[in-house]
Amino acid sequence: MSINQVESVFQLEQKEEKKKTLNFKFGHDTDIGGAKHKPNQDRKILVPFVEHDGCLIGMADGHGTRSEEVADLCEKMMIEMTETKMDRILINPVEFLEFAFDHIHSEIIKTYTCGTTFSLIIILGKKMWIANVGDSTGILCAKHPIFKNSDLA
Repeated sequence: MSINQVESVFQLEQKEEKKKTLNFKFGHDTDIGGAKHKPNQDRKILVPFVEHDGCLIGMADGHGTRSEEVADLCEKMMIEMTETKMDRILINPVEFLEFAFDHIHSEIIKTYTCGTTFSLIIILGKKMWIANVGDSTGILCAKHPIFKNSDLA
């Protein structure tokens, strides 16, 4: 079994006289299913929103033949949508996530007969929105939690 472990760390600084710095650690573990000759079908997405005190974090896990291409497409489209539709994210993150999943799905089914699970998190300030399609699991951990359990319902 081939396992890759990657951790990404970045800092966000607000453009104000008083600079706030948020530290995020985003880690993922990927397993290509025991077949060394298969391409890895997992893609991570990390898009900082420096000027908006937040970020988008995501993971696509392709399933089926050519699903590494589907995971690549999810990554590419999500980064592009994040950059071009920031106003939608800021106005209504839930509607943006619904739009993103629908739009990416409609592009996938034009070409492919396989798919991917897809988990996304949007963080803006002290608020977080989480969306998921498929059976991938995301785990939220914090050394000093800023969210209460009731906030995560």
